[in-house]
Amino acid sequence: MIKKIILVITLVAFILFSGGCVDNGNDNIDDNEIEDNNGDKEIGQEITLYFADEQAIDMVSERVVVPMDERPLEDVVIEKLQEGPTQYEQGHRPTIGDNIEIIDVEVTDATAFVNISSENLTGGSTEERFLIDSIVMSLTELDYIDKVKFLVDGESEGTLMGHFIIDEPFTRESINPAEED
Repeated sequence: MIKKIILVITLVAFILFSGGCVDNGNDNIDDNEIEDNNGDKEIGQEITLYFADEQAIDMVSERVVVPMDERPLEDVVIEKLQEGPTQYEQGHRPTIGDNIEIIDVEVTDATAFVNISSENLTGGSTEERFLIDSIVMSLTELDYIDKVKFLVDGESEGTLMGHFIIDEPFTRESINPAEED
């Protein structure tokens, strides 16, 4: 009789324990409940965005929760970068000027191809550096993106605004060598 009780307790414990270990197959998704403007709860995902600091010397990160929808997450990242920082009062500054039009982003073999319009694509070296760095740092936060290649009007070019060479894809390490392991 004691063996049966121990067997039942062990079986119940096993069932309870294994229920918490179910793999839903979404290892790359960090789900969070968020409230929309109507107070309704929905599932969102936390992403990390990079902006310029107050003195335009360094990058600062912001974690934001975005709604899960049908759009690719890389498109949402670019959209949020274009909207600018939510922590403006803490010195975070936008990195994508209002004059910059990002046509689209496509991901192939862990490389994000960021297609930027040549129209009004002008700026100084600081603006160009922060544009490149914020896009590369933000997109490579996504598990499925390792590199970012910039295109101008769908074509590979030598530079965006005339200050930095963009003919090869960027990695986090190539823009921030201090992050190398």
